[in-house]
Amino acid sequence: MEVDRNTLIKLLEVFVGASEDVQRELGLYQMLFTAAWMQKGLSLEQMREAVDLARGVGAEKINAHYEAGFRDLVAKLPQLVDMLAQDQDAALKFLKEYVSKWGPN
Repeated sequence: MEVDRNTLIKLLEVFVGASEDVQRELGLYQMLFTAAWMQKGLSLEQMREAVDLARGVGAEKINAHYEAGFRDLVAKLPQLVDMLAQDQDAALKFLKEYVSKWGPN
């Protein structure tokens, strides 16, 4: 199987684009959370301590919530590679639609 260079670049751009979307969304939430925290007169150190505590308490729930989606995507990678060998446009369409369903909140 040979994958066209431009198609591979497009495929990687979808992954990078999804990652960028998530990073922007996280930045927005972080900015809003920090502003709300400071508006209440609390320090950044108190905020960090609260976030660290929440990570420990909420880690299992967060992992359970997201793990299935990641496993599902990993399970679809062989299908995606097969699609690339047969119909590269269909593979890109599949990935773009999948990523948009899974993207930032």
